[in-house]
Amino acid sequence: MFITVTKCYLKIILLLALALISTYFLFILNFEFLPPHFVWNYSSILLPFLEITFTISVSVFLNFLFFKFKNTRFLSIFPFVIFIVLYGTQITSIKISGDFVSVLALENLGELRYLPHDKIYMYLGLISLSCLLLILLQFVITRIEYKKDVIHINIIKFILFKLVLFSLYIFNPFEKNLTDFEQSPIASIFNKFYIVISSQKSDVKIDEIISFTSMFPTKRNFNLGNGKSKQYPLHQFHKKSGELPFKLKQHSLDPPNLIIVFAEGFPARLIDSYSKLKRCITPNIDRFMPRFMKVKNYFNHTAATFRGLQGTLTSHFPYPGGHMPGGWTEPNKSKKDIARKLNGIERQSLVDILDDFGYSSLFLSPHPKENILNSMLYGLGFSDVIMFENYEEILQRKFNTTIFNGYESIADREIFASLSKIIAKSDYRNDNFLVSIYNVGTHSFLDSHINNKKYKDGSNPALNRFHEFDYSLGLFLDFFFQSNASKNTILIITSDHAAHPEPSIRKAFEQDIDYEPYIVDDIPLLIYSPNHVFPNEYDAGGRTSLDLTPSLLHLLGIHEYEHSFMGNSLFSKSRLGSSNYAALGVKFYSIINKNFVREIDPENTTKKNEYNLNVIRTCYELERQNRLFNRK
Repeated sequence: MFITVTKCYLKIILLLALALISTYFLFILNFEFLPPHFVWNYSSILLPFLEITFTISVSVFLNFLFFKFKNTRFLSIFPFVIFIVLYGTQITSIKISGDFVSVLALENLGELRYLPHDKIYMYLGLISLSCLLLILLQFVITRIEYKKDVIHINIIKFILFKLVLFSLYIFNPFEKNLTDFEQSPIASIFNKFYIVISSQKSDVKIDEIISFTSMFPTKRNFNLGNGKSKQYPLHQFHKKSGELPFKLKQHSLDPPNLIIVFAEGFPARLIDSYSKLKRCITPNIDRFMPRFMKVKNYFNHTAATFRGLQGTLTSHFPYPGGHMPGGWTEPNKSKKDIARKLNGIERQSLVDILDDFGYSSLFLSPHPKENILNSMLYGLGFSDVIMFENYEEILQRKFNTTIFNGYESIADREIFASLSKIIAKSDYRNDNFLVSIYNVGTHSFLDSHINNKKYKDGSNPALNRFHEFDYSLGLFLDFFFQSNASKNTILIITSDHAAHPEPSIRKAFEQDIDYEPYIVDDIPLLIYSPNHVFPNEYDAGGRTSLDLTPSLLHLLGIHEYEHSFMGNSLFSKSRLGSSNYAALGVKFYSIINKNFVREIDPENTTKKNEYNLNVIRTCYELERQNRLFNRK
């Protein structure tokens, strides 16, 4: 009798596990895009089944444990609830982003407002359905008679058997490459949390790395070891970058102004002049292409936006990002305290150096005053930051907004119209200026609004928003090239980082043979200068946005300044210390053969990659210790 009852429970566990694993696989098979590295193997099939049966077994065991205590029997459902939440989260993540929850996603939990509502409703539906299954399980279990001791022993044996299977999986002695935590929902998300938490502790021996780079000049990648002291191994004095490889059109006593457009999440492959596929997503950018020098094989060196803007303007690999511990939107800390701490890290930016040479600076931000991105921009040295609350005064009218999940920012057309208004004031501060702008309309998961531009039939939201951005930028370019500003202003069009590989992005680029579903990709760098004779295109050779700031100073003819840059001018003859790496906190990528991105496995890579990753980690640690730049 007792064995029969035990078998009954085990049958319930196995049948429910089969039902749940079948439901999970049906979801997976129904998705248009699976996680980029997903393969059907031991890890992706058996590990989810082990996770599910183990969770149900623990719930059943706890039900027996609390059987006589009706007030506490609800505790038995907790393991199952945790399972439901984790699997529901992972399934929703694949549906929305095309991947399991990533390290970058965990670092940016504060940006959940960007997620589309309909996908969140699907997630809540999954939770509700699973809870009904849980109630059914509880109903069946409470109606089976049992003898406590025998059932306990058999269930405990079953759970121990599962633990043995887990141990064999995690520490398997048979094949080293068999274990892949990325293939299963619970194992993957716990592995990602472990990576984020463990990354806060640095085991890099920075003094050894610094001493080594100081002794061997040819190993001084990222300029580490060029500094004036051991305490500040990146703080150095820049004399001259050498002659530019471009002729001058005209000699002017007045240095040129500078405008930098940072397009949110904008890959170069959208532009026909880069991709050669004639998709006509950006007809306005292509229309103005003859006025620009196109820099090809140029990649973003970090992501997402906080790291992208800060890293580009300071020529550094910033470690803090998003919602991670120590990041810009870290939970349970006031924005004021976060800004004070992170802006207290001394670093030299493009803005700081131009300020020393008499430039005033302005940044057009799409966000309201409360958004901490604005605090970071002030910390980078911008003397003025135009925010959401300021645009009505600039435009002298009500303006359209981009709304997502109740969060309001200025629409792309309106922010570029504001930029035109500001540039039209030729007497702006009566001196040279740096003006930079960042939009939000091309952010991941957004579509262009109903009255805005749609790409072809409007079925791809990502292409819709890029098409609308192109129209907005085109209006500004029409104004700029008809204005006096174009006679003494260098204009840069680039991006903070490439596009997040959500399903609509992967669908858009599925014909691109060189596309990898990473947020690191070829990004545009378009340079207009009234003073230089540029070729139609310039090959960056797989170098990155780490090099943009020293390149702009080289182009402006600004020399003799102190800095803590990890990059070097793209236009310098010497490629010593040039970078073909991207670093997103604990994620690293290399650009190989000038134009292919590959993710680096730090545990299984080449000696060269291992050394360069340690240099980047050393610079992370210098940042933590506030040893990047000595402003005293």
